Parts: sequence; structure tokens; C-alpha cells
Amino acid sequence: MMPGPDKFRSFTAALFAATLGLFLFYGCERDDDLVAIVSFEITDPVRTEEGIEAGGHLIANREIDIENFGIVYDTGPQPDINDFTVPGHGLETTWILDSYSVEFKSLITGLSSGTTYYFRAFVTTRTGTAYSQNQIEFIP
Repeated sequence: MMPGPDKFRSFTAALFAATLGLFLFYGCERDDDLVAIVSFEITDPVRTEEGIEAGGHLIANREIDIENFGIVYDTGPQPDINDFTVPGHGLETTWILDSYSVEFKSLITGLSSGTTYYFRAFVTTRTGTAYSQNQIEFIP
């Protein structure tokens, strides 16, 4: 005896919901580049003739798609992309053993002498923005 149409529809709806749930759970986690980041540090600032150079060094457990990167800074701690932003340049990506390594630099100019600034590196992917785990306090 065949199941009735109502039971078949219920089974089909449950199967669809379960499949969609698995897709969303596993698909989103794999597509979230920020989850792949294992460590992210800002490099120590260096004075140059042009200004202050700082950069970022990121390690991820897989390749990530970076859309924007650089340094954020402000006169208060924990700056973010709503504060001063300097674009990065020289993005270098390499595989080291099983880790994806990303390095870049930024040139910061126009800082006021004697003022305390806080710097953090950032990367933006399609899933959000990540900041370096450390921040650097710097007085030009």
C-alpha cells in the first residue's frame, strides 16, 4: 500500500528542510573567510622618510578571499574601519606547510608629533572585517 499524499508531502518537506539545514550549516562555515584566520598581528611601525610604515601578518588554515586590507588608527584604543584607514600595498600570499600566510604594508602619513596613536591591521572579506589581535601604541 502506498503512503497517502499528505504523508508524502510531509516526508518531502522534512527532507527538504534537513537538506537546506545541512547546506546552510556546512556551506556558510566553509564560506566564512574570517573563521579560517588562525592568527593576525600588526607589525611594529618603522619611521621612513615618507612617514610611518606598518603592516599586517595573517595566518589562516585555508586560502581566504581578501577584498580590502590596511591599517586603521586613531588617538583612542581599538580603532576600527570607522576611524582613520590607510590602504595596504604589497599583498603577499604564500602557503607554508598547511597554512596560508598573508603579509602587507601600509604607509601612514600626516600624524601629529607628540600625539599617541593606536594602530591595528585589518582585512575585509565578503563575510566581514577582521582586526589584528594586537594593537600598537605609537607616538611620532
